[in-house]
Amino acid sequence: MKIAVVVISILLEFIIVSMAVPRNLINWSSTLEGRWMLSMYGPEWNAKICEYAQEAFNRIFHDSGLIEWSYYLLLPTEEEWERGEPFTYVEDSTGMFSFLEGRLEVFWLEIQQDVQRFIQLGIWLSILAPVWLFLMLDGWCYRELKKATFGYQSPFLYRYALWATGWLWVILSFFTLLPVPIPPQTYPIAMLCQGALLGVIVANIHKKI
Repeated sequence: MKIAVVVISILLEFIIVSMAVPRNLINWSSTLEGRWMLSMYGPEWNAKICEYAQEAFNRIFHDSGLIEWSYYLLLPTEEEWERGEPFTYVEDSTGMFSFLEGRLEVFWLEIQQDVQRFIQLGIWLSILAPVWLFLMLDGWCYRELKKATFGYQSPFLYRYALWATGWLWVILSFFTLLPVPIPPQTYPIAMLCQGALLGVIVANIHKKI
């Protein structure tokens, strides 16, 4: 139930942001974040990340026809415009179709930026995966040492490490979908925090497990 609430909240956040955020804010966010990426990764790796993200976006959304389908679903086709009413009447009186077209442009620009962010997250996840394994192994050794010395695992640390892990991913997902610039250092820091939490979780697994 809690997971469903979190997922629905994130989706609602994304829809509300897409409906309310002006395009110049998306452009500003993308430009500033691009400068930070260039400063952190350097020209060569930054170009590779951007190229791979663009390829992934095209493959998932453009080549599959999702972008074209979204415009077809919400906007009149050229043939429908040529017929005139009721589309021209609605557009002249409310400007609804111009508004929808602008919102769709913002929506897909935001999706493109999010794909680039998730690509960075995936890169850092693959780089720091050995660190996760080392921290989990360290936690397991600490747990075995406690067993040998008749120590005990802490249910408090175990429970709150799980709690912190859940909120880490919720917050990371929430901010990744926001149209604000995110420093690229966020991803390795988050992955290192996750590794430390996994070490705490493994070190305090209950003896019955």
